[in-house]
Amino acid sequence: MNMVAEKVVVDGMAFREAAKTFDVSQGSIAVWVKNYKQGTAPVNSKKPQENPSTQFYRLEERVQELTTEISPVYFENQLF
Repeated sequence: MNMVAEKVVVDGMAFREAAKTFDVSQGSIAVWVKNYKQGTAPVNSKKPQENPSTQFYRLEERVQELTTEISPVYFENQLF
């Protein structure tokens, strides 16, 4: 939830685009953004099940981060 809200607030992703990307309603995103801006925690104490679309998006971003991080080392090793 916080990742989706962060994409909207920090990265400027539109509610409609976020709803489609993460397969959630725009209403849910509005609540998450409101809570994110207020710094309040989610109401339920149980960790919610992560939506497969959200998990895929999060993991795809992490793969890109790691690829960027290791690419200089990879190319350096290819020279030897």
